[in-house]
Amino acid sequence: MKIFILRHGQAEAYQANDSVRRLVDKGIDDTHQIISSNIQILSSVQKIVASPYIRAQETATIAARLLNIESIFNTSLLEPEASLQELFSFLEGFAETEMLLVSHLPLVGVLANRLCGFEENRIQFNTSSLVGIECDFPANGMGHLFLERHL
Repeated sequence: MKIFILRHGQAEAYQANDSVRRLVDKGIDDTHQIISSNIQILSSVQKIVASPYIRAQETATIAARLLNIESIFNTSLLEPEASLQELFSFLEGFAETEMLLVSHLPLVGVLANRLCGFEENRIQFNTSSLVGIECDFPANGMGHLFLERHL
């Protein structure tokens, strides 16, 4: 399976209710840029899965439009502090699928580094950072990093 992991675009400043923060103009522009500049490699994506947080939804919507994907699957398993083991179990059901996951720190960093068997901070995510990992099975150390893009 191929898993592309995208951190949401730059969002509004911190608020008491973190889940309602929206993308700012730079976040929208950066999301367009990272998807557009990697459109060829992302053309194989079949499914977009996103955190239910507003900024992740907005990021996923931009990606879906650019990749001509009609629907976005939302799951709390991509919220910032979600369980990595539960996410691995979820991903097992998509072994033959190329997917784009849209999420947040710290989850994107933990997921990418654990999948590849790297030290905790080997892959760093800025807003709108994109990585691609290929693996036969979603588990610690089973992935191979083939794409790492930052703006």
